[in-house]
Amino acid sequence: MFLEILPHLCVRVFESTQTRFHVGPILLSLAPGIDSYTLRTLKPNPMPPRHIRQQPPLDGISDDERPDWVEEPPDQDHLPEGEAAVGLGDDEEDGDQGLIRDLLVMLYEQKADYTLAFRRLADAAEGGAADDALGALLEDGDALAPWLALWRARLSRGALSPQARAAAMRKVNPAFIPRNHKVEEALTAAVDHGDLSLFEALNDVLARPYEDRPAFAAYAAPPQPGEEITATFCGT
Repeated sequence: MFLEILPHLCVRVFESTQTRFHVGPILLSLAPGIDSYTLRTLKPNPMPPRHIRQQPPLDGISDDERPDWVEEPPDQDHLPEGEAAVGLGDDEEDGDQGLIRDLLVMLYEQKADYTLAFRRLADAAEGGAADDALGALLEDGDALAPWLALWRARLSRGALSPQARAAAMRKVNPAFIPRNHKVEEALTAAVDHGDLSLFEALNDVLARPYEDRPAFAAYAAPPQPGEEITATFCGT
């Protein structure tokens, strides 16, 4: 059991909507055995496009020594399954990349939780009833309406039914990720109190990340004020 969750406990990513690091290449070089799901959950929140992103500081490192991942364009390639994450995996049109880019920019500027946003976008693929829940993740809930209209027009030209498209999106957009504050909660309980119950619950949740499980809703929620983990460390 411990080995199953070790990558999640050891490599904890920043969840701040303002600062994101693309960690995939680093993890692959350090631990090539980490499974594909772990890598997806370590980058579920796409980095903002280059023109609104600040590079992480690398003091004392020359341009020639800067790792390749720093310069990697933060575009739709950072989505868990590319176009499939927004329901466009069954076909492709010339304007798809721009549509995805516009969504990423909006989610970033509106400080939305990316994991919840893409999961709720799958609900919205079935119809407008889910639009309010999706809009609630944005600072301005109405800002997404024009994009949704363009997106639905694009989906209408696809071959999949709304239900089939939503189901396909849920298969690549996890409901649960190893959120820093829940990992920290489990670690604190285990280390300070010898209580493994939170660890076991987290392990249970992450074993089935793509299933909607209302009983574990707290594990899907972003941190509340005061729960944010802004610095993480790994010692093994």
